[in-house]
Amino acid sequence: MGTSLDAETAILLNPADSSAPEAQLLLRSGAVVAGQNLELERNGKIYLLLPVGATEHGDDYDLIRCRQMIRDAGE
Repeated sequence: MGTSLDAETAILLNPADSSAPEAQLLLRSGAVVAGQNLELERNGKIYLLLPVGATEHGDDYDLIRCRQMIRDAGE
């Protein structure tokens, strides 16, 4: 899967256990707007990340919590 023009770099802070119901992401401040969902590809699976709240804000970063769901590959 390629990277789209609207891709944003983030740091995934939760453990590598992909079965966790939530993920924490560290992003550039203002990179995510309300109602915007994110997509993550990890270990050959695509996850839909649904932001549920900001944990912390700084001058140049946002730490957000997301529910993660495995996206159906349509197979």
